[in-house]
Amino acid sequence: YGAAAASVFDAFTNTGHPNARTLADSTMTPGPDQIFSLFGHASLPRYGLETYIEWGRSDFPVSLRDFIEQPIHSRGYVVGTQWVTSAGSESRVRVQGEVASVEQSSSYRFRPQGSFYTSRAVIQGYTHQGQLVGSGLGPGSSGAWFAADFMHDRWQAGVTWSRVRFNNDAFFLQSYASRCGHDVIVAPGARASVSAARFRISAELSLASRYNTFFQNKSSCEDGGNGSDRSNTNFSVTLASLGW
Repeated sequence: YGAAAASVFDAFTNTGHPNARTLADSTMTPGPDQIFSLFGHASLPRYGLETYIEWGRSDFPVSLRDFIEQPIHSRGYVVGTQWVTSAGSESRVRVQGEVASVEQSSSYRFRPQGSFYTSRAVIQGYTHQGQLVGSGLGPGSSGAWFAADFMHDRWQAGVTWSRVRFNNDAFFLQSYASRCGHDVIVAPGARASVSAARFRISAELSLASRYNTFFQNKSSCEDGGNGSDRSNTNFSVTLASLGW
């Protein structure tokens, strides 16, 4: 308990810049890391509206001028919202959406920065028992998700759409990086559920197309994927108990 008490103000101390190296720099510079974020959440039940935002940086600005000139340096963010409105006496329509990015900001061209969720002090990065702590997109990635549902008294049905661009920070380190070499997955889908007095049964279908999986196509954009594109269909059914 003594060590924990002595560290209570560590979140406000200057840790230096252990991640202020280019991603290609393999030298080790052990030391503490630091991530800070600002977040907000607003819920307006009268209008059926909810929204949230979180914005953070993995490298503290060295001065106020530094922050004013390059506020996006080493930043990551997530923005989401959902809106519900009546569609008759017993029906509602819901629209949801979220956009997130932890890709390197454009300021990397002028000053070095690490990749979000990676660390020079902790080799495995920010994980807990092998699982990533933070956005499920993973380091250096970005993504978006959208859904629209029609909800009745006992059932609902809707459509979904998602897009993720994986490991973009690592991609730009490669000599074969080109305009169509990104590893991107797009997944439209549909979902529905029916509720009874004690149970709810839900089903969801996703049709995923992944382009240039793991950057396997290293030649040109005209190869049509060159065997690196993948398609996957996923269908799941879930049975949940209510009130037990």
